[in-house]
Amino acid sequence: MIEKEHVIVEPNKDIYKRNANNRRRGKAYEKKVAAAIGGVRNLDKRFQHLDVHNETTCYEVKSTQAAVPQWLDSAMQQCEKASAESGYEMGGVIKVWTHNRARAFLIKEIDLTVYNWTEIEKG
Repeated sequence: MIEKEHVIVEPNKDIYKRNANNRRRGKAYEKKVAAAIGGVRNLDKRFQHLDVHNETTCYEVKSTQAAVPQWLDSAMQQCEKASAESGYEMGGVIKVWTHNRARAFLIKEIDLTVYNWTEIEKG
């Protein structure tokens, strides 16, 4: 056992508890995202890397408790303003990394507030 700030802690137990909470939170958000895209959470162990999918598209879901990066928050606000003034539907933010081989990623906000989550979390 390790003594931390006058509290005796079992090191493996704390790490296991934190990892279990992270897995539980991740699964809950996978269910929410699946509902928002009209899809399902992958429960088929043959597809180890598949988190969520609908009929045509698969998604990797990453949840974090960290704040949204400032560059992304600012870009989303700018996209919202552009949509409002132009009348075009808001497509999202495309982030381009230009080091070596250029790569571009589309980031689009999904509304997770319009569903009955208690029903989804049961299912």
